[in-house]
Amino acid sequence: MSEDEHRDAGRWAAPGGERRDDGGAYDDGGRYGSDARYGSDAVPAAASVPGAPPAPPGWGAAPTGWGPAPGGWNGQGWNGQGQPGQGWNGQGQPGQGWNGQGWVAPPKPGVIPLRPLSVGEVLDGSLQAARRNAKAMIGSSLLFHVLMGVLIVLFLVTVGSSFLQLASTSSTELSQADVAAFTSALPALFLGELVFVAVALLGNTILQGALVIPVSRAVLDQRTSFRQMWSMVRPRIGALIGLAMLLALIGVGAVIALMIVLMVVGVGIAAATNDPTGAVVTFLVIGLGVLVVGAWFAVRLSVSGAVLVLEKCGPGQALARSWRLTRSSFWRLFGILALTMILVQIVTSIAGAPLQFATPLLTGVLAPTGAGLDQSATGLLVTLLIAYLVLSTLVGAVTTVFLVGVTALLYVDLRMRREGLDVALMAEHDRLARGSGAGALPGTA
Repeated sequence: MSEDEHRDAGRWAAPGGERRDDGGAYDDGGRYGSDARYGSDAVPAAASVPGAPPAPPGWGAAPTGWGPAPGGWNGQGWNGQGQPGQGWNGQGQPGQGWNGQGWVAPPKPGVIPLRPLSVGEVLDGSLQAARRNAKAMIGSSLLFHVLMGVLIVLFLVTVGSSFLQLASTSSTELSQADVAAFTSALPALFLGELVFVAVALLGNTILQGALVIPVSRAVLDQRTSFRQMWSMVRPRIGALIGLAMLLALIGVGAVIALMIVLMVVGVGIAAATNDPTGAVVTFLVIGLGVLVVGAWFAVRLSVSGAVLVLEKCGPGQALARSWRLTRSSFWRLFGILALTMILVQIVTSIAGAPLQFATPLLTGVLAPTGAGLDQSATGLLVTLLIAYLVLSTLVGAVTTVFLVGVTALLYVDLRMRREGLDVALMAEHDRLARGSGAGALPGTA
């Protein structure tokens, strides 16, 4: 195993120490955080500092085993001269911070500051990561959406040709032969749609896993090329496919269970009351409950892709790890993800609004009586459809990158809040500044 591969194998790994209830983590030596200084630099007892005021009643001595006080905590610094407001390092300048230089903001080497993030910082960091790695992120997303668009066109002109012919024919000109052709094409239409959905699901999962890498590297201002991104995600493609299949099985199982419940409840209510109104109301209530439960599961498993790629674990482990990371953070994550989806929907609607309005308008102008369209009118509508697909491809490529960036940064934010990942990232930033490991994933050394 090469040095970079060994470094990547341990980088975003989950900590193995005991976790505190407040979200932090202890290492095996009982020290909090990933920095060895935590737990060794302790506050000295007040009575041991010359010139210090007496300790309030009930304050005991410092626990045994605490290390010596830092050199700056001396009689010259802690009001040993009788002047309140002096700095702890003995420089005598009031208002100074712990290091004698004033309060220092957390470093921001890349797209986000190394501390727990606000909503605006998550959204802005996602956009900055896409801008700094446009070829790798937007380029890959664009290629995927173009491929999906080509598959849609091929599907429409082959399997879906009978459907297009039926849709462009008026009801008065519809013949039995047209209906028979459409009916015979239904199995192929269903099979083709199923294959397309499977390809889209697997491809989208692999793409999202690949896009996590440049976002994570952008946290420490590391640029990622197109080839570099795909070479890093290549060993995880099999695991990503397994994760997509596992999530699909969970979704299909939930839908089947829902259908069974609805059928049993609906039949029971209808038989007991002889009134379908009660069954309809019950269906609505159950449907609302399913939406709530589905949203809950979606949020709790939202960072599983980032976990699988960065922590190099299996699909089941990624789901379990995502479930643990998002514990007690549901409402915050739900709000950020919902806001992101609303923003994406607004952008998509604005971009596609002209063509969405133009298509039915032109259809009404070209065929005001409901008669079938001639060849030139059909060609115009096909052109509008192609233009709509091109525009949807561009918008979809950008919004996919934005969504993945938000999810990846939420994963980083959760680990900074719960496990002190910001401390590890600061150490990683210092190591990168010395010129070691510039091609690896940050935060996992």
